[in-house]
Amino acid sequence: MITIAAMGILKPGPEKTLVDRYLEWSRYKFSVREFDARKTKDCDRALLSACPAGSYKIALDEGGKQLDSQQFAEILRKHADVAFMIGAADGHGALVRESSDLSLSLGRMTMAHALARVVLAEQIYRAHTIITGHPYHR
Repeated sequence: MITIAAMGILKPGPEKTLVDRYLEWSRYKFSVREFDARKTKDCDRALLSACPAGSYKIALDEGGKQLDSQQFAEILRKHADVAFMIGAADGHGALVRESSDLSLSLGRMTMAHALARVVLAEQIYRAHTIITGHPYHR
């Protein structure tokens, strides 16, 4: 089971289409929880509340560890339940950082949250193809 907990609601458009397509292709069981950052008093608690008990928690953060696709796939191979947390515009607070098993950077450049979700979804699909031996990842 893969959970994506995100501050910000992805509106219909090309980014949402890509995210939905990659997640569908990956064939993992998914839960996507979106929160409106403007209406959420405690973003950290909201994100953590969306993570199933016992899940491997990954906070997406520009200052986090950078992995290649093989290393990312190994995490999905090792852990049955993985929860990704995407923070609000100002990033994560101390509670999410302290509660996470891994802080992960999708790259050193800052990107819009919608694009970060596309990159995450594509890497989840890519990890699936690596694990199953599909030729998508060459």
